[in-house]
Amino acid sequence: MVEVSSHYVVYADDKRIHYLAAGPVNGPLIFFIHGWPGTAITWKTQLDAFAAVGFRAIAPDMPGYGKSTARRVIADYSQEAIVEGMMALLADTRRDAAIWVGHDWGAGVVSSVATQYPQCVKALVNLCVPFHTIERGWQGFLPLVAREIYPPDEFELGQWEYMSRYEEAFEETVEWIEKDIAGFCKAGLQPTTPPSSRQFTPMWMSGHPHPPSVDMT
Repeated sequence: MVEVSSHYVVYADDKRIHYLAAGPVNGPLIFFIHGWPGTAITWKTQLDAFAAVGFRAIAPDMPGYGKSTARRVIADYSQEAIVEGMMALLADTRRDAAIWVGHDWGAGVVSSVATQYPQCVKALVNLCVPFHTIERGWQGFLPLVAREIYPPDEFELGQWEYMSRYEEAFEETVEWIEKDIAGFCKAGLQPTTPPSSRQFTPMWMSGHPHPPSVDMT
């Protein structure tokens, strides 16, 4: 059985990043960066598989998630601040470079790492989100929205409608999620039937008073 250990790195202003690590300390280094919503444990299968073949596999709880520092300070979640955290994470391994794998919002983070610190990237893998798109804001990814699924008259911002909600009503959105965090995670992460464009509308934009507390399959 692969052993997975828990670690912390502390960086600017006493912020900390919690991360899981597996595999030989001197093995090729690979980072798995989760998106929204998620935590390090969502990469457990990958940590086990890559560690088993000799990699040093690491997955952090990104800032604002899991056991990492989570403050209602908007500046903590800028690309600049998050990349600073990733560089602290890399430094904690005493390595100069790694393979970076990012999913969803994590893909935007690893893209930023690659463009700002190319010397720290041995290889780059983006899942779901193309390179150099989401981290650039609306102009980066709106041209790539699948309009056959998200017609502009219904979903101007495509599957990224929730982003505008965070920008326009951050506190209200956070309060909505906190009414039932387990229900929100259930709704966001469980398998569902093939979706229609309507099903992609975030629930807090559709009049639901709180996250679901029942199975939605």
